[in-house]
Amino acid sequence: MIFTYCNKDDDFQDTRPNVRLVCKGLEPVIAHILAQEWSGRLDLQINKCSMEGLAQIRPIFASHLKAIRLCTQRMDKVGKIDCSDATIKDRVKKLRESILEVGDWSDEYYEHKLVWMKDDIMSHNQNAEEQQEQFMTGGPLKSLLRALQTLMACHNNSVTLGTYDLGKRSILFSEMRLRGFGIEAVRSIHDASGTLQILASAVCISGYPVKVINIRLLDGNFKPCNIEPTDIFWAQLPSSTEFSVQQLPPFFNSVFSVPSEPRVSVIHWSFSSFDKANYGALYDYLRIKEFKSVVLKSIQGHEGFLESDLNLRANCLERLELLTVFVECIEDDTAMQAAPLKFLTYLQSLVRLRTLILQDVSVPDAPYCIQKERVEWNGHAEIQAGLNDLVAKAKAHYLQL
Repeated sequence: MIFTYCNKDDDFQDTRPNVRLVCKGLEPVIAHILAQEWSGRLDLQINKCSMEGLAQIRPIFASHLKAIRLCTQRMDKVGKIDCSDATIKDRVKKLRESILEVGDWSDEYYEHKLVWMKDDIMSHNQNAEEQQEQFMTGGPLKSLLRALQTLMACHNNSVTLGTYDLGKRSILFSEMRLRGFGIEAVRSIHDASGTLQILASAVCISGYPVKVINIRLLDGNFKPCNIEPTDIFWAQLPSSTEFSVQQLPPFFNSVFSVPSEPRVSVIHWSFSSFDKANYGALYDYLRIKEFKSVVLKSIQGHEGFLESDLNLRANCLERLELLTVFVECIEDDTAMQAAPLKFLTYLQSLVRLRTLILQDVSVPDAPYCIQKERVEWNGHAEIQAGLNDLVAKAKAHYLQL
């Protein structure tokens, strides 16, 4: 194998290939062929093995690198356990059938399991100490800084940087054994704020001209709600930077992105609750943007969300594309019938709009559909005429109720 896995654990190995070559004497021609076949995307847990692999990336692979996303998992040390404590045996009695083995243990087998438990605790605490030392000495920052310097030396200035979470990760066997004794040793996923601070320091020190920042969420388990204004370092960079939040639930892929060029600013949004509680400082950061072009796909929001949540300004917006949008009312069922009218009235107020595309815009749990088939209207007169027809249909439907 040319690539080995940089994560010491057994889970998620397929997503984090080690970028160090095992065979140091690999022919450059072969290395070049392998690099071309490589996806160029790395999702790395911030641990010693992964980050050292990133720091030692060979130029042939660095030139093909497309994305680096980092995830931090913090481990807390497990305290000393009194194995003679009766509560330990009681925990085992209650938990072992569901987590370990079915059936009673003999005293001899129980003592054997206690030895395993002590070894597991020692190993876990050693890993926790090593991780803490790595962070305190700036290990992840040094490794990332070295990798960015290699990228610049290879003239690869288009690598996407960002964070990700692990979603529903599998539990290691040692963690499962400890849980059988009532001991929680599962690593906790660090928030995006701390990882962004590492990225910010590495980018600022190296001068790497980052063009894209991506925050990736799995299964909706994690939201960047604790991000502070100081974490949004790309807003202060001299180079224009695209920012996106990407969510990967089990059945669909949604992206919230803000490209750097103001004339083509785009949002892909599939979150039903875009607010400060879920997005922290990102909420304020995005609301002050003067979007000129917006694309919304597969979203659900109340009739006024375009204005109140996204803060889309009538004097700025020139292009709007709404695909599979569910318009709901935040009040009672009676008011819900008027939601389409309120929504369409807002669209009519966008006086600078030059292009409007609608497809599958409807009201949830209602037979009425604002616009089913795809339509594209260009120019103020055509847009207003099309919206007037939709308003007339909405009024007719409302009066029939």
